[in-house]
Amino acid sequence: EMYNSSHLPSTLHTPVENFFTQMNRPPCDQEVLDLERMGVLDKSNPVTFTMASSIRQATSMFQSMHREIPLDLLRHAKALCFLTVAKAGFVMSGRIGTGLIVAAKQTQSSQQQQQSRTYWSAPSALGTVGIGYGALAGGDITNYIIVLTTAQAVTAFCEPSSIRLGAEVGIALGPSSLTPQALSTHQKNWTLHSAYCYGQSRAGFFVGISLEGSLISPRHDVNAKFYNRPQVTPAEILLGSTIPPPQASQPLYTVLDQTIQ
Repeated sequence: EMYNSSHLPSTLHTPVENFFTQMNRPPCDQEVLDLERMGVLDKSNPVTFTMASSIRQATSMFQSMHREIPLDLLRHAKALCFLTVAKAGFVMSGRIGTGLIVAAKQTQSSQQQQQSRTYWSAPSALGTVGIGYGALAGGDITNYIIVLTTAQAVTAFCEPSSIRLGAEVGIALGPSSLTPQALSTHQKNWTLHSAYCYGQSRAGFFVGISLEGSLISPRHDVNAKFYNRPQVTPAEILLGSTIPPPQASQPLYTVLDQTIQ
């Protein structure tokens, strides 16, 4: 039987209309659920299957970790990569995780607006796997924020195939904003390294492993479902002009702008 809103009480009309309207919109145009409803497992799940889950994780991650990252570095960022990674092993270890990347873009300046303004691209979904050797023992789930500082690094993340951190993209442990002396060699020269990595353990215990050597790949299936575009590429999402910043990413944009602008 066809749905008829006239049969509903007025108090239910708007919620039901919103529900059916939401069903007909692609995921990128839908609102992300309230972050306060996220449980511990939602925040530390290393394998997510939707972009909405990765957006919630990235937003929560940035809220928790941004004080460690120098504001000057964030303002020089060409892109921000968010990953939640599970690691486990003894001597030989494995790691797997998922996340997303957003690129920094500039608005076109005008006569009324003397300076261009930074805004963030639509997100592109990522997955990572890696193997480690050496003095390793235990297991852990870690949230990572990787700050990319060069256009070449962003271009590498736009490739349709995997990239290897430390090879295609040089990566360094990011200096903490809480230790000013550690910033002296980097200040005003953030391109000294292509990427700076910040990590925060969510659970468990681990010794001696990092993201260096990990393979990071675009998740084409997640991107295609989120944007309802089967052939969409990371380059179109991050660098192109045909995919605007989606409504679903607004919580992430809000926390980024509140901190960086």
